[in-house]
Amino acid sequence: MNLLRKLSSISRSRLLFFLGAMLFLGFLLTSTISYLVSRQSIRSAILQNELPLSSNNIYSEIQHDLFRPILISSLMANDTFVKTWLMQGEKDESAITDYLSHIKKRYGTITAFLVSENTRKYYNATEVLKVVREDNPADEWFFRVRKMTSDYEINVDPDMSNSNAMTIFINYRILGNNGEFLAATGVGLSVSAVKSLMQKYRERYHRDVYFYDLKGNLVLRSPAAPGTASEIPAHAGEKAMQTILEQVGRGDTTAEISVVASNGSLASYRYIPELNWVLVVEQASDGTGAILYKTFGLNFIVCLLVAALLLGIFHQTIIRYQRNLEAKNLQLERAKSARDRLFSIIGHDLRGPVGNLKSSLELLGNDSLDMETFKEIRDDLHRGVDHVLIALSNLMEWGSLQTNPLEAKPESVNLHTAAHDEIQLLALLAKEKHIRIENAIPAEASLWADPRQIKSVMRNLLSNAIKFTRTDGHISLSAKRTASQWTLAVTDDGVGMDSARSHALFHTDADSTLGTRGERGLGLGLQLCMDFVQANGGTISVESMPGKGTTFLVTLPAALGS
Repeated sequence: MNLLRKLSSISRSRLLFFLGAMLFLGFLLTSTISYLVSRQSIRSAILQNELPLSSNNIYSEIQHDLFRPILISSLMANDTFVKTWLMQGEKDESAITDYLSHIKKRYGTITAFLVSENTRKYYNATEVLKVVREDNPADEWFFRVRKMTSDYEINVDPDMSNSNAMTIFINYRILGNNGEFLAATGVGLSVSAVKSLMQKYRERYHRDVYFYDLKGNLVLRSPAAPGTASEIPAHAGEKAMQTILEQVGRGDTTAEISVVASNGSLASYRYIPELNWVLVVEQASDGTGAILYKTFGLNFIVCLLVAALLLGIFHQTIIRYQRNLEAKNLQLERAKSARDRLFSIIGHDLRGPVGNLKSSLELLGNDSLDMETFKEIRDDLHRGVDHVLIALSNLMEWGSLQTNPLEAKPESVNLHTAAHDEIQLLALLAKEKHIRIENAIPAEASLWADPRQIKSVMRNLLSNAIKFTRTDGHISLSAKRTASQWTLAVTDDGVGMDSARSHALFHTDADSTLGTRGERGLGLGLQLCMDFVQANGGTISVESMPGKGTTFLVTLPAALGS
């Protein structure tokens, strides 16, 4: 049995390990798929909604931030004083420089300028800076503006009047009454001022902002976020940038695309026609990595707990099922043992008494028997019948215990009366050995127990006492009240027994011992006594010494009022 349990434990451990591994892998796969799907869903939402919206907002803010200098340039280009001064031949140069100085101070621009078509002089807020020439690459912007059909352009160039600092110029055309080109005027914004605007975009939208010209060169970028590397991403080499530039080359001024960049960041590309630049709004990550990892971790922990719970339930179920199987096997073994013992009892212990009965009946069938012989045969028959009845009663009760659970049906039992009935039942067996049986149980002694089971206990104890008491011996039955219990004592002055025999009395495998006259027993009576006493909430014990007799003590609950 122990070997089977060990093998079963090993198989159970392997099965639990296999199931645990399958649950773990299943939950891990489920959590991973959930994580990937969530990340993809969030990325799609950012690419399709958030980044384009941020790009639109930044574009709107750029238009708003550039509208003021454009408006200033427009006012300058349409100022009557400026047009009159130009058409009258630019006679007072200080008048225009004072005008430009006033514009610069009033509106806080880095520069204010005017370049005349007639004289090609470049005026700023302090002086005539130079005369523009077509062969000078730095003056290319002026000749481009002359040919424009639109009213103005936004251009980024070094400002010679400010140590060649990179400046964003608003170049506005001044036209005469007949639409002829008179001059180019406007204001300039420092790139540092624009960078402050981009810092504002960075702080507001929590995304990096870049501007590229149509050649793919980086013009401006927002300051890097604190604690991050200031390395510039290679947007110019991205396929999305090439797509935007191709669309702009085909005349599409609404070109826009959002993609996952090669470095894993999320980026939105958009053409800004007012600046002739490409705006790139970049988000280094989807911003939900920590949340998704935390959610993934929590889901995984929950999955592990669920797996542990399921494995625990499964483990307990297997153990319970195994125990049921072991109980069934034990029950089958007990049933087999009971069957074998039953056949042994029927074949050996009952065959003799029944054979004697048969011989006695054959003698009775002979009409030549005298009265004295008849009386002897009659007494033998009586004793044989009593022995068979007791043996069959014990055998039936023992057999019932092997297949059915022991259940007591307690009620009030008068102990003195029950003892009297059992003494009468066994009187002939006692008379044959001239044994005197004394019923010293108080008349008021009442138990709360199953009457049939308690009578069986008394019958077996009394039969056992008769069996091991010598001729002319004495047996007494007494009872003593202690608290809420009665203690029954069955005492004989028979052969007694040693302590080793006393300890083995109530074992199911204890051997039956022959009585003082060779009486045989089934070896079941004392085991039945112990089972019945325990079923009724009592205890049974024995006190004995070799040659000085034996006392069985049975303690059972007292009936109410006894």
